[in-house]
Amino acid sequence: MKRLAVKSLPLLLILVMAALLTVGCGSPQPSTTQPPQTITQSPTSSVATTQTATQSTAPKPVQTTTQPRTSSTTATQTTTGTTAPSTTSQTLTAASRPVVAVVKVKAGTAEYRSATSAAFVAAPNGTGISVGDRVRSGAGAEVAVEFQDGSSLVLLQNTEIEIQNYSDTREGGKVVTRVARVATITGGISGDVRDDLIYPPSVFEIVSAGEVYTIKGTLSK
Repeated sequence: MKRLAVKSLPLLLILVMAALLTVGCGSPQPSTTQPPQTITQSPTSSVATTQTATQSTAPKPVQTTTQPRTSSTTATQTTTGTTAPSTTSQTLTAASRPVVAVVKVKAGTAEYRSATSAAFVAAPNGTGISVGDRVRSGAGAEVAVEFQDGSSLVLLQNTEIEIQNYSDTREGGKVVTRVARVATITGGISGDVRDDLIYPPSVFEIVSAGEVYTIKGTLSK
């Protein structure tokens, strides 16, 4: 019996160790599974990845150009901000006042005063008369004023008239319309006014003592 026990001891140890190994292999092992790792890559400023560029554009200064404006009329006019009303002063000259009639002295003497003058001067034959001028005859005189259309007025002695208006329209050098107005200041007149002008308006008016008369044909005093 003792011999059997000694021989059986190693076998028993082997069985015990095998049992322990069996128990160890059969017990559940702790899980070694690691949780999935989430890898988050932060965006970089590399050109190879998506690049977000924020550009700050500074406002550009506004350039304001102020240029003086000038209006060209008969005089230089400077405009600042608002347009001021312009005042044009006209100076009557021989060039701007065409001759509309001539003086024919039949007897005695004649004088005329230009619209640009305050004094009468002698008016010999052929003196040109413009709108605004005055003509007067002396004592015992007879003076005719012949107009561009062929009409004429005769000033009796001590008579003064003023040419207030005259204009005509021509075709081929021939007068076809005429508008005229003559004021009698003092004295009396006679004459012959053309009445064969074919196109209206063709009027010849005489202003006397505040009344206006339209004349056609022969005028007798």
